[in-house]
Amino acid sequence: MLNMVIAIMGDSFARISEDKVVYAVIGRLALFGKYAFVLKDSANSNTEGNFLYVVTPADDEQEKSSSSSASLSKMQAAAKKQMGATEAILEAKFAYLNEKLNDINSNIDMKI
Repeated sequence: MLNMVIAIMGDSFARISEDKVVYAVIGRLALFGKYAFVLKDSANSNTEGNFLYVVTPADDEQEKSSSSSASLSKMQAAAKKQMGATEAILEAKFAYLNEKLNDINSNIDMKI
């Protein structure tokens, strides 16, 4: 019985090892999916910041790690840029709302 469990575990390990590239790509795509919100939608005419991730096989482990780190750094840069733009928009809206609130308060003070 123990031999059967060992055989099943060995078979599972072999199957996973054969498809490790596929599982690596699935993991990367899942990671990219988590950061998809930083990309602009396709309805917007401005396509700056949109990415197309092309999967190509690599012969060397070092080449794989350098390409994934380069992709990750590009995503981080795009996220920082998008966050900066969003922050600027929110600050402008906050200033506008503050101005409107001050106008309302001054109108209330005049009526009292």
